[in-house]
Amino acid sequence: GIVLVVGGALWSGVVQVQAGYVGVKLRFGAVDGTLDPGIHVIIPGVHTVQLMESRTQKEESQATAASQDLQVVTTTLALNFRLDATKADRIFTKVGPLYKTRIIDPTVQESLKVVTARYTAEGLIRNRAQVKNEVEAEIIKRLAAYDILVDAQGLSIVNFDFSPEFNKAIEAKQVAQQEAEKQKYVLQQAELQKQTAVAKTQGTAEAAK
Repeated sequence: GIVLVVGGALWSGVVQVQAGYVGVKLRFGAVDGTLDPGIHVIIPGVHTVQLMESRTQKEESQATAASQDLQVVTTTLALNFRLDATKADRIFTKVGPLYKTRIIDPTVQESLKVVTARYTAEGLIRNRAQVKNEVEAEIIKRLAAYDILVDAQGLSIVNFDFSPEFNKAIEAKQVAQQEAEKQKYVLQQAELQKQTAVAKTQGTAEAAK
């Protein structure tokens, strides 16, 4: 019985931090350093360990914003990010373990709103790559304050969605452009026929002369 009690007490003081995680050591609930992956000994009843994932994580967010011409744009974005393992204790102190809902999602949404306001709805479609780069730069700047890192080319815009009215307007514009191109072609053909007829008439007149 004594062996079991002593063994249980010793075992309760051993913690294992898995690869891809950092252990935040707490002393009576207060942050008291970090633990690298491996086996560590702590004081039971005094220390506890909170695991924080340090591997690259993916978070998909959806945000609604207004474009420069006041069109409502709903955008789905995917972000690859990771915690700065050397500063996991600071992240835990400032944000806690719920950093995705408290920091990542709001940052993505606010960054998108800032950039979206610079472009018209059509500009967002035409300059998708540039919009993505600007949103990514805004996210990197904001998350750096929380010691959260974004992977290289870590942001992707999954989709742009506009209101049904705007989609209809775009479709009508494309139809109008196609009709204009068609009319332009018809006019060019008529002009060509006219020039051909004139040339033929002049040729006949020259031949008669």
